[in-house]
Amino acid sequence: GGYAMDGELSRLRLRNNELESENKLTKDELHRTRQLLDHDREASLRYVQEIDSLQRKYAQQIMELQGMLNQTEQARAELEQQVQSGRQREEDFHIAFSKAKEQSDVRERQFGEAKRKHEQEKGALERAVLQE
Repeated sequence: GGYAMDGELSRLRLRNNELESENKLTKDELHRTRQLLDHDREASLRYVQEIDSLQRKYAQQIMELQGMLNQTEQARAELEQQVQSGRQREEDFHIAFSKAKEQSDVRERQFGEAKRKHEQEKGALERAVLQE
């Protein structure tokens, strides 16, 4: 009986040692898995932070470019306004010039007309004087 009991005890001790070393392996594996998960989580977090930082940088650049575009648009509008204003002044000048030329032509015709009349009257007067 005692012999069988010793054999059973040895077998149980052996089984206990096997289970303890399996338990240690499982714990080590669990520890490694946790480390890997932590590492993955940190990597993901860093990746998310990098993307976030890039998005902020791009948003900033887009705002700056939009500002430059707005300034360019404004400058273009101002130039168009100046060109329009210049064209208007040019047109006004042409109108004024045309009016002045027209007035000058009218005066020239009136002067020519008056001179011709004067010449006629002078001629008529001279003939009248000669006939007397």
